[in-house]
Amino acid sequence: MIEAMARGLPCIGSSVGGIPELLPSQDMVPAGDIEALAEKIAEVVSAPQRLARMSRRNLARASDYRETVLSGRRKEFYDYVERCTRVVEITCGIGDLSAADEGKKRNHRSTGQG
Repeated sequence: MIEAMARGLPCIGSSVGGIPELLPSQDMVPAGDIEALAEKIAEVVSAPQRLARMSRRNLARASDYRETVLSGRRKEFYDYVERCTRVVEITCGIGDLSAADEGKKRNHRSTGQG
């Protein structure tokens, strides 16, 4: 769907998967309803202005899914997860888990247990 939108094509979809996130409700039909799909296609192709609006909107919407945009969003998400992880570590007194594990190993060796 995104590839078609990126080409500026008008799109009609059903309310399954991620399609409702991409298309407005006026461009959707119930899943499996072939009569509704046929009616929506006839409705859209008979209105050139609507086709043009759909094309412009889809092209703009698809730009939200460019690799440069997505990579920035992924980085923001990973940074957020990292910040949240640090907060949990500090709040729970966990600190650096690898250093804590190393300390336990030293303690066991010095007491003859490791």
